[in-house]
Amino acid sequence: MKAEVLHTDTKEQTQAIMRPNSMDEFIRSTQKIAYRIAFLSTRNREDALDVVQDTIVKLIQNYRDKPVGELKPLLFRILNTKLTDWHRKRNFRSKFHWFLGTQDDDQNLLENIAVDLGLDVEQTLEHERDMVELLTALSELSERQRQVVILRHWQGFSVQETADILKCSQGSIKTHLHRALNALQTNTKIIISGDDYET
Repeated sequence: MKAEVLHTDTKEQTQAIMRPNSMDEFIRSTQKIAYRIAFLSTRNREDALDVVQDTIVKLIQNYRDKPVGELKPLLFRILNTKLTDWHRKRNFRSKFHWFLGTQDDDQNLLENIAVDLGLDVEQTLEHERDMVELLTALSELSERQRQVVILRHWQGFSVQETADILKCSQGSIKTHLHRALNALQTNTKIIISGDDYET
């Protein structure tokens, strides 16, 4: 059974969900998403929590006076740097075998990720096998490909914003996204809509 689980139609959803008025509200509204991204990258609960904590501390220390509307790309840029540092220190590149049953704030991780992606939770859980297949395929991408997919399709950043966050060219972002989407479509039964890696 096929399920449409990735899309680029997230900008309005993101804006509707997150309109914080202060640094504290911004952190509360983004820390769980940051944690799940860190967990997907580190594959370890404690390490993911440490990375997110370090990210938030640096955000507060360096950007306390920034307008709230400018904080989101800064957060993801810092998070990306912290995750890169984590991988460099651990030199950890083994394949990740996704598993269900992990609990995050007493909720099923699969359900949380469905919410982050703006999906219908009930429908997503009906297609649990497809979601597990997608998450496994995501974990098998290179770190950079996974980052690009998450930032473009999960968080709805533009190519330019993604390039700024990851500190690389727009051409590199398009190439990584194209290869990542091809790999996901080849290795899963998932329909990935919004074939917009050229925009």
